[in-house]
Amino acid sequence: MIGKISKGKSFGGVLRYVEGKQGAQRIGGNMLGDNAAELAKEFKVSEALNERVEKPVFHASLSLPRTEKLTNQQWADIAERYLRGMGFNEDYQWVAYRHTDAEHEHIHIIASRINLVDGHAQNQKHDYYRSQEVIRELENEFGLKQVQSSWQQQQKTEANPKLSKPGTQVKHSEIEDTKQFLRGSIANETRDNPSFSKFVSRLDDQGIRVGVKRTRTGKIQGISYEMDGVALRGSRLGSSYTWNGIQNHLGVNVEVNRDRAALNQAAAQHTEMQTGATEKQKMRRKYRDKYREYSAKATEAAEKVFGENYTRKQIDYGVAIQATKQMGFKEAEKVLLLSDQVREWQESEKDLERVVELASDYIDQVKEDERGNIEESSSWREIEGPEL
Repeated sequence: MIGKISKGKSFGGVLRYVEGKQGAQRIGGNMLGDNAAELAKEFKVSEALNERVEKPVFHASLSLPRTEKLTNQQWADIAERYLRGMGFNEDYQWVAYRHTDAEHEHIHIIASRINLVDGHAQNQKHDYYRSQEVIRELENEFGLKQVQSSWQQQQKTEANPKLSKPGTQVKHSEIEDTKQFLRGSIANETRDNPSFSKFVSRLDDQGIRVGVKRTRTGKIQGISYEMDGVALRGSRLGSSYTWNGIQNHLGVNVEVNRDRAALNQAAAQHTEMQTGATEKQKMRRKYRDKYREYSAKATEAAEKVFGENYTRKQIDYGVAIQATKQMGFKEAEKVLLLSDQVREWQESEKDLERVVELASDYIDQVKEDERGNIEESSSWREIEGPEL
């Protein structure tokens, strides 16, 4: 089972999308409204309790392979248990719909991130990783095909570089799911031939960013869409979703003077999409290279101190010490998360927050050491020597 998460500003937009699909069936929830308009008004009750939350909408889609089928009741149970696993209890409003417009069965879950009792926002820290682990548990419980989590695929690739990208199938499925969601959202929000400004605003409410590519003379060459950090050119969605397509086939009305602000915003977002991807790659390389550098030094020092009896944990202490001195505590934690040991914990404990705690423990012990609160004779402390 594959899951996707997004957060948005408008309940109305996403509710119109999920309810408007042909054959859509409401299968679960704890709300009274009978349609998208009524449900949107009902969601405003929780939304009004915490106006500081910019994106109160939690939207998850869960889909099965084409070969698997579930009943409406099973899907309803999965929706409720998925939300529980994600930290939502009965004090959060939610509703779930099943769609039958694609070859593979899938549902959409819309929930408010704001608690009806105390107005606090749901903690979504590490929700991407948490979602994958909840889905793995649901697969076991309902006898569904097991899909490896993204980090397990990554570990397999790194352990055996000769493998031909074992994560490709999962990644491809996730991209296809994103494409389907984007197509549906874009088609739904263009039914009334909106202006380009309204078009951009409506998609933004659903957590979808629109970017347009301009030439130096101001001519627009193309359009792209970004959701959950995945950016796709309009041509990848189909001819109707290109710059010419949204005007000629979907009826989006573009007037340069009227839509100037929206066009400028979309042009800026296109640049951010391109720059953001490049910067992420640079950051990953930076931390990976730093880990390798510090790990090599720590290994060399540990071999001198312990011979062949040094442990991975001792190496990571050395990495933590060196990274903390050179980069600071927060940066050191990011470097440390590249550790093989941390990856093993991540795979076995299936809890990223716990992994972060373990990494933080390294840093905390370094802090304590700097304050003189750890005995000089402790084995991990010995590898800090001048060789590092």
